[in-house]
Amino acid sequence: MMNKKLIFLIFVFTGFFGCYRPAIPWKITASSIVDNGDGIKVALNWKGGPNGTPVNTTVVYELSQVGGDMEWNPVAKTEKWKNVQSLDFSKDGASLILAADVRARDIWLWEIDKLPVEFTSNKEIEGDVIFVGDLIVFRKKEGKAHNIFSKSINGIQGKRLTNDTSVRWNLKVFQSGEEVILIHNVLNGMNLGISSVSLKGTNSERILDNPGPEISFDIAQGKVFFSNENKWFLCETGLKPWKEGCQEKDISSEFSWTGDVFVLNQDVYGGVVSESSSPNQSSLLYSSLGRMLSISYENGDIKSLNSEGDVLGLVVNNPATGDFFRIEKFSDSSFESLPPIYPPELED
Repeated sequence: MMNKKLIFLIFVFTGFFGCYRPAIPWKITASSIVDNGDGIKVALNWKGGPNGTPVNTTVVYELSQVGGDMEWNPVAKTEKWKNVQSLDFSKDGASLILAADVRARDIWLWEIDKLPVEFTSNKEIEGDVIFVGDLIVFRKKEGKAHNIFSKSINGIQGKRLTNDTSVRWNLKVFQSGEEVILIHNVLNGMNLGISSVSLKGTNSERILDNPGPEISFDIAQGKVFFSNENKWFLCETGLKPWKEGCQEKDISSEFSWTGDVFVLNQDVYGGVVSESSSPNQSSLLYSSLGRMLSISYENGDIKSLNSEGDVLGLVVNNPATGDFFRIEKFSDSSFESLPPIYPPELED
């Protein structure tokens, strides 16, 4: 009799825990923001699983005002891809370009009111991708090196912009007079730095080439801002400001640089830091009108950020629920916090 009870209990126990799958915390693997004057849009790829089954959901949100309140409305959504590494809005906010996986990683073009279409179909691994006018620029792995390529939006004309260069991570567009310049991180042996190349594929120049920690940078109108070895540097003079010399910006001994930096169209720059008194809690430290100010989020740690004009997008992590997204919009010498965007299963 005891053997039957024991067998029954074992069956119930294993059946229950065999079916139970713990929730997978949500992560934001890629984000993009656009503010074209008609309103702000945000595109996020969510990776997680409330029922223990991993899913990837790419959602486009639009900010609208209902009565006296602002809220984010999902206007497009797809679960087509296994993963999204990088995405970018077109200038008008009507389309997205994505580096995403189905069978392999390829570049996809998604006009938001239509189905996504495959823009490239290559055997090589492809990475970061951005819009540059009517061109699409992307990073592709070739053997041990990563290089940058451009291709017209109709998919016909293509061009190699770098050759045998280990191009990694950030990829941004800088307008220098009539010339369009791509600025990106580059890894050469142990040297991690920042490099530039004309959209014409000529005149490649190294901006910074140092061994050491990962280098973050951002650009705005006529400005390049980067971090290196716990210091901030602002370049803002001339058509190619990095050639005219960059000014070191003191972030105070109370803080330590821990993450991404940003510079906005207005005279505002900053980055993710931690205070010496709370090394495990990150804050947003920024300079405005000669003053250093900070923003922190209760129960949230800033993982990454990106900027667009005078808008700042932050991926914030809550240890209990996973990632969520915040927008800070700068105007009148201060940031305005817009409503946060939470993972799909936490939406009201």
